[in-house]
Amino acid sequence: MYDLVYWGFVTAGAVTLVIEAYRNFNSPSARHPFVLHPILKDVEVRNLCTTGEIIAGFAFYAVIYLIAYVVVLSSAEVYGLLMQANNALDQIGATDQGTVMLDDTATLSAAQYDKPILVSALIISSLSLGAVKPIETTLRSLAHRLAGVPRGVYRVIKDLGDVPYEKLMAGHPKRLVERFNQRSEGKVPEEWRRPIVESLTAIDCLSIATDPNNRVVYFPLYNVERLKSLSDKLGQDIDRLETLMDVLPVQNDEALEEKYDQFADEAALARSNIMALFAVLYIRNDHAIYSSRGGHGEKADPIMRIRNALETSKKDEHNSFGLSIVIAFVIAFLCAFFLYYIWYYWYAAANPIIYLSSGPEGTVDPGLLSTCQQEKLPANCVAALQAWRHSRIDEILSRASWDQLQTLLVTTFSVLLVILGREVRIEQQSWRENWKFYQFPFLRMLAMSLLSGLVAVFLTALVEVGELSWDTNLTPTRMQIIDLFQQSGRFFAMQAGAGIILAMAALIIMDKHRSQSVLFTLVIAAIASLLYFLYQWAILFVTVTPSLPPPPTASFSQTIRDALILSVLPVCFLIVFSLLLEWSEHGRESSRAVVPVVQGGTQ
Repeated sequence: MYDLVYWGFVTAGAVTLVIEAYRNFNSPSARHPFVLHPILKDVEVRNLCTTGEIIAGFAFYAVIYLIAYVVVLSSAEVYGLLMQANNALDQIGATDQGTVMLDDTATLSAAQYDKPILVSALIISSLSLGAVKPIETTLRSLAHRLAGVPRGVYRVIKDLGDVPYEKLMAGHPKRLVERFNQRSEGKVPEEWRRPIVESLTAIDCLSIATDPNNRVVYFPLYNVERLKSLSDKLGQDIDRLETLMDVLPVQNDEALEEKYDQFADEAALARSNIMALFAVLYIRNDHAIYSSRGGHGEKADPIMRIRNALETSKKDEHNSFGLSIVIAFVIAFLCAFFLYYIWYYWYAAANPIIYLSSGPEGTVDPGLLSTCQQEKLPANCVAALQAWRHSRIDEILSRASWDQLQTLLVTTFSVLLVILGREVRIEQQSWRENWKFYQFPFLRMLAMSLLSGLVAVFLTALVEVGELSWDTNLTPTRMQIIDLFQQSGRFFAMQAGAGIILAMAALIIMDKHRSQSVLFTLVIAAIASLLYFLYQWAILFVTVTPSLPPPPTASFSQTIRDALILSVLPVCFLIVFSLLLEWSEHGRESSRAVVPVVQGGTQ
C-alpha cells in the first residue's frame, strides 16, 4: 500500500512537469533569424514542420524535464538514506526508530510522500528565475531544432545556399538573368554584376518549382493554398525586381553605384525568400521532391539535381556518431569478455582449489591438488580448469554486459550532448571552429562539456544501482544501497572527468577534421584515448581497492584490467569517429559535383 501511494505521488509530480513542458515548448523562441528570411515572419510554426517532427521535438523536451526530475528526486532519496546511516552510527543502544533500517527493503515509500511534489514544484519555479531562464531557453531551442520547429526549414535553406545554381542552369533558360544582361552587360563593372547574376540565377532555378503553375508537379503532397500568402509575397518581390531592373541607369552618373547596390540588396532578399518558400514546401512535402522529368547532363531537371544535393547534405557528425557507437560497442564487448575470460584462467591457475572442489562439501583430493600446483599444469588439471571456467560463462557475460552498458551510456550521452550543443551554437553563429592550438579555447570547451560530466556521474551511478537491483531480484535493501554509495561514491563522482574528456575530445575532432589531415585527426584521437585510459586507471587506483590479490601469472594488475574494460569502448569510439568523419569528408569532396539525374527521376 505504501508503495502504491508513494509511486502515485511520483507519477503526479512527473505529470505536472510534462504539462509545464508542453506549455513552455509551445512558446516561440526569439532566436529564429526572421530578419534573414522576412517572408517567414508571420507564418505559424506548425506550417514550418511536419506533425511527426512536432511530436518528436516535444517528446525530447519532455524527456529533459523528466530526466531532471529523476536526477533531483533520486539524489534527494539517496542523500536521505546516507544521512540516516550517518545518524545511526552516532546512536548507541536502543532508539525510537529501532533497527528496522538495517533490514527494511529499499521501498522509498517510507519517506515523506510530499517529496516528489516538492521536487516537481522546485523545478518549475526555478525555470522562471532569471539566472535559469537562459538554460531553459537553450534547451527549448535545442528541442525545436531537433523537431525542425522551424530549424528544419533553416537547415534546408542553408543547404540550398551551397547549391551551384549556375552549373545547374547551364543549358536552361534564365529569364531574369537574360533580362538583366541585356540591360547592363558591358555598361557596369563586372564586380557589380557578379553578385546580382548569382542571386538572379538562384531565383530562376528555384522558380521552376515554386511557380504556382508548376508547384504541384514537384510538391503534390501538401495543400499549397495554405501557403498562398507566401506565394503572394514572393510574387511581389519578383515584380519589384523587374520594376527596378527596368529603371537601372545604363550610363555613368552619380546614382549609378547607389542604384546597383539597391538592386543587389533586393535581389539577395528575393533569393533568400524564394529559398525559404522552397524549404517550407520541401519540409511540408515530407522532405521529398517529386517529378516525372528526367534528362542527362546539362539537360537534367535542375530541381531534381537540387533534391540530390539536399539528400546528400552534410550530416557527417550524426552519421559518424551513430555508426561509431555501434562498432565501438561490439569491439568493446568482445574485449571485455576476453579480459574477464583470461583473468579467470590466471586466477584459477594460481588457486587450484577453486576448480578442483567437488562434492557437496567441496572436498579436494590432496594428491591432485599437489599436482595442479606445479608451474606447468598437466593435461588433467588444464581440462578441469577449462571445465570450471566454461561453467562461469554466464557470470562473465553478465559482468561484461553491465560494464559495457555503463561505458556505452556514458560515451553516448557525453558526446551526443556536445554534438547537439555545438550545432546550436554554430547556428547562432557563436561557435568558432577556426581556432589555433596555440590559442586553445579551453574554457569555452570546458563550459560546453560540463553537462556531459554531470551526466556521466548520474549514468554511472544509475547503472550500478540497476545492477544491484537486478542481482537482488529488484528488491535491494536500504543498507545495500547505502553501502554501494559509501564504497563507490568517490568513483561515481570522479566519472565527471571522464565525461568531460570524452566531450572535449569529440569537440576538438569535429572542429579540426576539415582543416587537418587524416593522420593529424587520428593523433588527436589517440592522445585523447590515452588520456582517458590514464584517467580511468588513476581513479580506480585511488578509489577502488582490489578484493583479491592479483594472480602471479597475470600479465597486468586488476586495476589495469578494469581500466582497460572501462576505456576500450570510448577509445574505439574516438578512433572510429575520427576515421568516419575523415572518410565522409573525403567522399563528399570527391563527389562535389552534383550528380545528374537519370531518366525518370521519380522518388
